[in-house]
This record gives sequence, C-alpha cells and structure tokens, in this order.
Amino acid sequence: MKLNKSHNAIFSLIFHLVIVTKYRKKILTKELINEMRDICASIISNDGCELLEFNGEEEHIHLLIETKPNITLSKLINNIKTVTARRVNKIHGRKYRHFWSPSYFIISCGNVKLEILKNYIKNQKSPP
Repeated sequence: MKLNKSHNAIFSLIFHLVIVTKYRKKILTKELINEMRDICASIISNDGCELLEFNGEEEHIHLLIETKPNITLSKLINNIKTVTARRVNKIHGRKYRHFWSPSYFIISCGNVKLEILKNYIKNQKSPP
C-alpha cells in the first residue's frame, strides 16, 4: 500500500465513486465517456487528488479517486457532477437538461478487512 504524507498526516484515502445518469437513461457514448475521463481527471487534479481509474457504461461512470484528508468528498462529487454536465451540454449543444441523478455511490477502498481492523482496535492495550 502506498502511503502519502503531508506536514501533519500520513494517509491512504482511495474511494470508488459511481455516478448514474438521471433516470438511468442510456445516454453515455464512448465519446462522452472519454471526454468525461479528461474532465474528471482535470477537476480531481485541480484539488490535488488523483484519478487512478475511470470507465463507464451507457448509464453510469466509475471513478477510482485518491484524495487527501482535507478534501470534502461531497463537494468534490458535486463539482464533478456539475462541471461534467455543463461541459457535455456545452460541447453537444445543451441536449440534456438534467444529466446526473442527484444520488451517487461511494465506498472507501482499503487493504485491510473490516474484521481484522475491528479486532486490532478492540485488542489495543488499554492504560492501567
């Protein structure tokens, strides 16, 4: 596992984000997905984060994002959704009024199984 450092933290924060189109409409083409990859990489890198992987299907996109502790995920996700929708509408003549669903799926990715981590914390040596 790669660890990152800042002046006051050592961290590894990786998240899997899935964003779906409004009503799961099948409107994403290969061209749109490729455009979104570039847009998302730019947005994420502007926040000092990294897009590790990106792909999509006709009605959703997947992003694997490495973030920093000072990043507010909800703001980053809102920014991704807003900017991608605006740019796609601008490039393609504003044909999608409501592009993304208001909801999304996000999950943290780690190398440790939850039960192992729970046991580690549970079995810490308490002070006398």
